[in-house]
Amino acid sequence: STYDRCPFELVRCIKHILQSEQRLVQEATNASSGSGAQAMDTLSQRHQQINQAFEELRLATQETENELRKLQHNQEYFIIQYQENLRIQAQLTSLSSVPAAERTQREATLQSKRATVEAWLAREASTLQKYRLV
Repeated sequence: STYDRCPFELVRCIKHILQSEQRLVQEATNASSGSGAQAMDTLSQRHQQINQAFEELRLATQETENELRKLQHNQEYFIIQYQENLRIQAQLTSLSSVPAAERTQREATLQSKRATVEAWLAREASTLQKYRLV
C-alpha cells in the first residue's frame, strides 16, 4: 500500500537493497580470502585501539568526577567551618552579658576555638584557591 502510487520507487528501493546486500556478500567473501583476513586483522586492531582509547577516556573522566566531588565536599566543609567561626564570633560578642568570672573562662575557650578555626580556614582557603587556579 505504501508504493501503490509510485511502483518505480518500490523497484528503486529493492534494487538499492539488493546492491547493498551484494556488496556486503562480496566484502565477506573477500574477507575470507588471504588479503581479506589481513584487512580484517587490521580492522580488528583498529577497533581494539579505539576501544582502548575509549576506556582511557572513561577512566580519566571518572577520575575527574571523583576529584570534582572531593573538591565540592571540601568547599562545603569550608563553608560549614566558616559558619562555625561566625557562630563563635557571635558568642564572643554576647559574653558581655555574662558575669565576669564565668566570662573569662568562656572567653578563653572561645578565643582558643576561634584561633584554631581561623587558622584552618586560612590554610583551607589558600588550598581551595590553588585548586581553582589549576
